[in-house]
Amino acid sequence: MIIVGIAKFRTINNITIGAVIAVAGLWVNRYLIIVPTLETPYLPIQDTRIAWIHYSATWVEWTLSIASVAAFCLMVLLATKLVPIISVSEMAEAPVKEKETEIL
Repeated sequence: MIIVGIAKFRTINNITIGAVIAVAGLWVNRYLIIVPTLETPYLPIQDTRIAWIHYSATWVEWTLSIASVAAFCLMVLLATKLVPIISVSEMAEAPVKEKETEIL
């Protein structure tokens, strides 16, 4: 809120750093919610398999995670190709060079 609220701090670099910190914080929050829950068995049974005590992601989970990141990158790439990133009204026209006529 400080970065967006105060005009002095409202630069592209500060907003990018703030966004990266927010996304990293959300990933840490998700990790802290999901992984301890998966590591704790529901019932305190005696014969718990080792695979149920310590969680490690399978190749399917890693593949789905990497595919979701790749799909996001593809969507951003397609969006930048189809939708102009810079407003047309903000673009300056390039100077037009006049063609020189050659005398034969």
